[in-house]
Amino acid sequence: MPDKKDVLVVGFGAVGALYSYILTLSGKVNVTCVARSNYQATLDEGIHIQSKRYGNIPGWRPHRIVKSVLDASDRPYSYVVVTTKALPQITPASSLLGPLLNPQAATLPVFVMLQNGLNVEKDIYSAVKQLGKGEPRVISTALWVGTNILPRNIVDHSHNERMSIGIYRPEYSPRVQNSVEEAIVLQEFANLFEGTTSPITIYDEVQRIKFKKNFWNATFGVCSALMRYPLATFFENAVEEQMISQIRAMMYELLAVGRAMGFDEAALPMELIEDVVAESKSIHKGTGISHRASILLDLEGGRPMEVEVILGEVVRKAKELGVDTPRLDLVYSMLSVIQNQLLSAR
Repeated sequence: MPDKKDVLVVGFGAVGALYSYILTLSGKVNVTCVARSNYQATLDEGIHIQSKRYGNIPGWRPHRIVKSVLDASDRPYSYVVVTTKALPQITPASSLLGPLLNPQAATLPVFVMLQNGLNVEKDIYSAVKQLGKGEPRVISTALWVGTNILPRNIVDHSHNERMSIGIYRPEYSPRVQNSVEEAIVLQEFANLFEGTTSPITIYDEVQRIKFKKNFWNATFGVCSALMRYPLATFFENAVEEQMISQIRAMMYELLAVGRAMGFDEAALPMELIEDVVAESKSIHKGTGISHRASILLDLEGGRPMEVEVILGEVVRKAKELGVDTPRLDLVYSMLSVIQNQLLSAR
């Protein structure tokens, strides 16, 4: 068997732990994980994965676990997978990953940004570009996964899990196609999941997929945080019609921004709005599922939220393009007040 690839996973919350485990299933990878709050617990007892897809794996540990990116920078990596919250106003990716940006290195790793929101790749792309090592290799992802981290270092995972990937490019072009080199970068990363049941889809242009995925985050997700209730409450009979009509109106504003950016009907179909509503309803209405959006969990835990990459990027782009988004503006303003209080309390 060829030598295993060294992969660094930065962030060991629910997504980081789950994908660290999945990556080991192919037998092709040695995973080093950067853990912060749960470093000692994982070192002592491992992390306990409870998954409807992968089964129950008590006490699982990665190949190596460290406390910081600096501690992890003692060796080269083929891939650096970033699963931390995207908080550019607090910890830019270039700062978080700074110890890995060695201008003396013969080659730099492929950076895989497994994060919510839009333009989360921009900062690390620019930082690598400034090193003069050629075109940065940054993989952009859209991730659908139902997972939370529970007390006692337990990762709870539903059956839902899939990933779309593509090369990050600073400018959107709907007709771009992967070069031979870009196609190889993407396929080699996807190959790390061979032998698993984790679905990976490769796209020539992935930003439209990320924008589509943000329809849920920028409506259901942020409203759940604003009201501090899980999504099942949106579909209770007494409030469903009124609540979902406002969610739809927010999505129409998102659609208008997407159209102004150049996402046509093929890239961003209008039927997406009803698809997102219907899928959310099928998952949450009357099922007793208490899954809480990650942005709500952050708020409940007193942690900064991903407001800027989920809503802020959309609102700023709308203003730049002259698109009216009154509902998105209002929700963004209110969440910004809450975010400011969270940051002040740090």
